[in-house]
Amino acid sequence: MPVWAAFALIAIGLAAIFVEFFVPAFGLVGLGGIASIVAAVVLTYRDQPEPWGLLVLVTALVVTPTALIVGFRRFPKSLFGRRLILTETQAPPEPSGDNSAENLVGTSGVAVTPLHPIGIVEIGERRCSVVTGGEYIEAGTEVTVIAVYGSRIVVRDLREVE
Repeated sequence: MPVWAAFALIAIGLAAIFVEFFVPAFGLVGLGGIASIVAAVVLTYRDQPEPWGLLVLVTALVVTPTALIVGFRRFPKSLFGRRLILTETQAPPEPSGDNSAENLVGTSGVAVTPLHPIGIVEIGERRCSVVTGGEYIEAGTEVTVIAVYGSRIVVRDLREVE
């Protein structure tokens, strides 16, 4: 095998390793790239005098990590990298008063599903996922909101509250 073919195999191996990061191939493309680099070294040692084999080995050991480091540092600035990487940030939506559950404390509603202890309650025209204190409440029972902890709405049977 000519020496230029060994350097070509190293270049093909590097390209395959770069492609592995963007193509979901379960590591097969990257393993093929590594195999290509190893084959370049082995075939050069087999077919060429020892100095050429040593040159190809040192080239593979130096160029591979250097090319990967330089390539990934320059990638975000490349045309493909700028199109692939999101640069804009998006602020989370501001919570509106309509979606806030804190204002539900003390309101009453009707259980749409059985609450054992989790279910759906309709409060006004709004359906909410709620939890009881552990008790079973049948569907159609009037309930009242006794507490709100973040997104957790705790209800109790209206007959038990009074």
